[in-house]
Amino acid sequence: MTGEFRDVLLAGVYNVRDLGGLPQRDGGTTRRGVFLRGDSPHLLTAPARDDLLTQYQVQTVIDLRSTRETNLHSSPFAHDARVHYVAAPLQTTGVRMFDLRQITQLHLYYQHLIRTAHAPLRRVFETLADAPATTYFHCRIGKDRTGIVAAMLLDVVGVSADVIIDDYLQTTANIVPLIAQYAHERPFFIRKSLYEGLFEARAETIQRMLCYIQQRYGSADGYLHHIGVSDRHVTRLRTKLGT
Repeated sequence: MTGEFRDVLLAGVYNVRDLGGLPQRDGGTTRRGVFLRGDSPHLLTAPARDDLLTQYQVQTVIDLRSTRETNLHSSPFAHDARVHYVAAPLQTTGVRMFDLRQITQLHLYYQHLIRTAHAPLRRVFETLADAPATTYFHCRIGKDRTGIVAAMLLDVVGVSADVIIDDYLQTTANIVPLIAQYAHERPFFIRKSLYEGLFEARAETIQRMLCYIQQRYGSADGYLHHIGVSDRHVTRLRTKLGT
């Protein structure tokens, strides 16, 4: 269902895959080459960057990382004239950094972003709708903020919750190399085992997010309308990714 045939294998990234090739509830299949979800491209080699833009025809890059993250690891596309680079940081506000419940219970973190990050999420979905060619959207490891956006995109085009969860779970195996890469960024007040556990994609996390959206907004469509995304943009997303 969500096997390796969707993976984008490039030197310097580990968790990039096409949202195309997934079954929809109406019997269709999501279109390939429209949206790529992934991890931060700051370590992409020059040939890999060229491949992303030529072989995969990426013309728009949406960076979901915080300003702190982009300051630490700047995007190679931020000043690349070949692409439209959009910084849309999904940063948490009102989260107490020493409150481990808020930080480590990821379904609460997801819900918090959904409730508070209306403006950047609106910009993300409008950019996804308006982009003329393939769009690559990413955060740091391509799991949480990227997972939220990917899940809503797939829900909008009628992909079932089981398939969305399956796509989300693929991240765990992909990002094993990133655990060591980001080990030095572990906050001192979070023990090593707990920090490494945050790199695991769990079905319950994304399932609870989908249920939260369903209960509070009716659907991903309802959420997008709630944050100000127009009917035109929602229709465009459905037309671009759906069949």
